[in-house]
Amino acid sequence: KTSRNIQVDGFQKGDMRIMIAQIQTMVGYNLTKATRVVFGEFSWTPADNDQAADRAHRIGQKDTVVVDYLALAKTLDETVLDTLLNKKRVINKVITRGEK
Repeated sequence: KTSRNIQVDGFQKGDMRIMIAQIQTMVGYNLTKATRVVFGEFSWTPADNDQAADRAHRIGQKDTVVVDYLALAKTLDETVLDTLLNKKRVINKVITRGEK
């Protein structure tokens, strides 16, 4: 087993309460024991962030999952988060126009 597999297994079994990971390293892992996802950094692609949060929203999840995005005011992180939210709004408009 890889170190990441051991960490995920430990988290899922309840051996550890907090897991810190990068978005890209968690692709393919499900964390259904998570009840909170906190982003300290963001991908420039809204779908990458959504997919990372969705790792906790999988079959087997029994609890509500809260997703938080941390960004300090007047920093680059705030600009990135605002850009992501705008991109997501545009994407949603494009998608919903096609559903008439």
